Amino acid sequence: MSVWSDVGNGLAAGASTAGNAVEGGVDTACDGAEAVVIGGCDAAEAGTTFVSDAVDTATGASNGGGPAATAVTVVVNVVLGVVDGVLDFVKAATHSGFESLRDIGGIFGGLLRGDFGYAAGRFIDLLGQIAFGLLLILRVLALGYFVGAIVRRYKRDALRRFVEGLLASTFGQPQLGAIRRRLRLTGGGIWGLRLAATHKVCMFDSDHTPLWSLHQDGSLDLYALAGLWSSDTRRNSGRIYPHDCPTSVVMFVHENGSETRATRFGLSRYINDPKHPGRIRVYAMSRRAIAQKLRMARVKCEEIGVRLSWNDSERFYLLGQSDTHEITTTQELNFSGNGDNTYFADRGLRTGTAGDDCTPLALGIFNFAPGNFGLVVGRDDLDSKTPPEPCPTGGRTDGCCMVIKRRTDGPPPAALGSAVVHRDFWPTHFARFILAHELGHYFGLCHKGNETWEHIMFSNAAWKASGRPVPLSGTPPFYWHDEPIFTLENGKNAWRFIVQQMPHCL
Repeated sequence: MSVWSDVGNGLAAGASTAGNAVEGGVDTACDGAEAVVIGGCDAAEAGTTFVSDAVDTATGASNGGGPAATAVTVVVNVVLGVVDGVLDFVKAATHSGFESLRDIGGIFGGLLRGDFGYAAGRFIDLLGQIAFGLLLILRVLALGYFVGAIVRRYKRDALRRFVEGLLASTFGQPQLGAIRRRLRLTGGGIWGLRLAATHKVCMFDSDHTPLWSLHQDGSLDLYALAGLWSSDTRRNSGRIYPHDCPTSVVMFVHENGSETRATRFGLSRYINDPKHPGRIRVYAMSRRAIAQKLRMARVKCEEIGVRLSWNDSERFYLLGQSDTHEITTTQELNFSGNGDNTYFADRGLRTGTAGDDCTPLALGIFNFAPGNFGLVVGRDDLDSKTPPEPCPTGGRTDGCCMVIKRRTDGPPPAALGSAVVHRDFWPTHFARFILAHELGHYFGLCHKGNETWEHIMFSNAAWKASGRPVPLSGTPPFYWHDEPIFTLENGKNAWRFIVQQMPHCL
């Protein structure tokens, strides 16, 4: 490199450092404050749910406790629903307000780094947050938060009654008693299927992969992955559509193991210096993006009676480190997969045995080769086959017949293992729901029966392929809930799948 290149890179590094400091400082302050407020609201909502379940158990309402029990349940659901509505409003307003501040910090950070596409993207996000804030005000004035919370409580009670009946018709004593205790249907806490879930994010490490070589031959663009403008791959510069990895992060790794965000000067040195000095890691998603998706997946799965506990933090995530899955090839950079994929077993992430089912695994990747947003592995929809195969799960109401597929033809190591894969995309606001959508597949749901945008299991690609008209909702979705949901029928069909395909997890 020439002296002038060094000078230019040095100036760019200074601007990048200033931009990183501005955006990082705003993010840190907002993340901490939001975590405190929303964490407190979540704790309060857990308390109201605990009280509701305790009353339901004590009165026997979920097992046909009679008119008196039903009357008590109605009163409790209305009162606690109003409380939940207040908490929902506080959480939505808090998140929208801090997201707006983060967007402002991102705009200034992007401008200082010279990452003008990123700044433009954050400006568009800011406009979206302003519009959402206006809708939020209209919804609270129309009492939508309170009505939505009450409806959600009735839906939850209806799902519990269904699960109680399904278990009673499927299992006999003493197995039924043990299952009801594990699901806390007999009291002692909030009911639901508790599963420990693992999330890993794909990561390149220059100690094991010559990233400079992959950059020089065009297999990847380190500048673009770091959110810096790149003349090497302009399509992927600027963090704005159609950027494949809108929240990817490139970090310098220091001798003590600590990491700092990469600058243009350091990356240029690593790429162009014959000695390729330094060590870098490239992550498919930022810590913040991962935390948002894990929280959304946990909250949404609770709508179908599944309570996930993740290995990674949803709050104060800047204080920790994400669990990673190191990749070393460009084939893994552009994940090429389908429901028969053996990648997880081949890489030792899954065994292909029934034990996999009870510990959901999610992998955050850089990009899909086919252009998809997510994927479930180890599931098979018998109804989609030609001709459709007999369905072992009776009573489904969605025209879907999902079963667990243990392995492909042949002995292990051709095992599949249950897992989900997801990636980020722009606008990232909608990417928050992809992990929850894929986990819906994991618990036996498919796109059928979910034909409007208010449904988590709605598929835009499936809708376009079907030739159906624009999917308008049959209910007032934004009045009842301000984001996509799992419906009551989703919950019932998921539990039919759990009871028939995953009884070992009960």
